[in-house]
Amino acid sequence: TRLLAPHFAACTSLREVELIAAPGAVDVSGVPLGSGSVLLMPSWSGALELRTDRADCAAAPLPAGCAAEPLRTEESAWYRRGFGVGMEWWYKPPLKFWYGPSFLHGMPHEADCEEICWTPSYAYVARVSAGRVLSDQQAAGTQDVADVDESMEAFPTTQTTTTLTTTPLRSLPDVLVRAAIDARELQKVAAVVEEIARAEVFICSDQGEMIAASDMADVMYADSATGILRPAFLAELGRPWVVEQVSALETLSDFVRKAADDKNFDVAGYRVSAHILGGPTNGTSSLGVGLRLVIAIPGSSFIDSALGPLVMPAMAASA
Repeated sequence: TRLLAPHFAACTSLREVELIAAPGAVDVSGVPLGSGSVLLMPSWSGALELRTDRADCAAAPLPAGCAAEPLRTEESAWYRRGFGVGMEWWYKPPLKFWYGPSFLHGMPHEADCEEICWTPSYAYVARVSAGRVLSDQQAAGTQDVADVDESMEAFPTTQTTTTLTTTPLRSLPDVLVRAAIDARELQKVAAVVEEIARAEVFICSDQGEMIAASDMADVMYADSATGILRPAFLAELGRPWVVEQVSALETLSDFVRKAADDKNFDVAGYRVSAHILGGPTNGTSSLGVGLRLVIAIPGSSFIDSALGPLVMPAMAASA
């Protein structure tokens, strides 16, 4: 918590950070780590709280606690994608990726918000390669260290007058780290672009799943039969410019996925374009892999607000 506290303080849109070890992971002593994850998030008081559904949660240093219910992280899509669980044989888990949109509890500490208090989020997931732990002698660099067989189970140390031979410790387990931000932070981006372009602007995934808009009601879809709430798709928007085919050879979903800056299409009095939405820093530059900015500009935006009303009377008078 002390390590992550400055990050939560500096980025108020950071909602939670979750960590989970790889399936079958063991520590440096060969002891299985078991299942379960560790979740850090701001508490109702503003301080960070740590919750976990691991079997050893009672031994965690305070402030921490055992989760009242299983977190079920092993069942999540980002866990399976990050470690390749249940994937095809040829699938290679990425070292990092953006995941979402998904819903998080808007007010997780309120007892009456289990069903209705949800907000959309977008998360960055990274697999941390822990490397090796060096012994004191290796870290100091005062002795020559000979190469040894890494498959040895014990960790013997022998020393002669000239050489210190040490069997290296096992590799630390790989850990997935998920940092989720409130998607409403991206709402500000959509609002700014709307003001500049005098257009409708939506932020979605490369698959057309809605993440943010100036009106966040547009990004959610409620099933009328079941009442289940999920992120809406761009194709489900009730807009005149939302069409299945943008050209004879390209669908709307293909148009959004490719997001070519030099391409647009005109329909129902709108000019629609899609753009890759990257971030300005090294940490957010990879956003463009999965984020798209869709801009729909009505024809009236190209006409000056003062001269526009005079166009039709002028045309009638000239006729």
